[in-house]
Amino acid sequence: MWIVAFVLGWMLARTMTCFKIDFIPNVIFIPYDSNITTIIVNESCIACGCYAQQQNYLGFNCFSHNNTCSMFPTYPVRYGLNTMMNTTFYFFELPPIGKRERI
Repeated sequence: MWIVAFVLGWMLARTMTCFKIDFIPNVIFIPYDSNITTIIVNESCIACGCYAQQQNYLGFNCFSHNNTCSMFPTYPVRYGLNTMMNTTFYFFELPPIGKRERI
């Protein structure tokens, strides 16, 4: 019985730490390219992170006040980063720094 509990505990811990993701709190990623695809997901930030990792998205904005996320499968050529309370920009890969525009 102890072995079964250990295996189930290990599986649960492994599932909870399924990926590494970096973030910038109180910042929103704003694409300026109208051709960029944005997917809206009605989930918590953690669930959005798992979904983004499974779908190989590069990053997403999480809006904690209404539990929605805006996913980015690719980064646009032109973008901005802006301060916004209750929003976090999560990313598996940083957007290209040289192409960021000041807003």
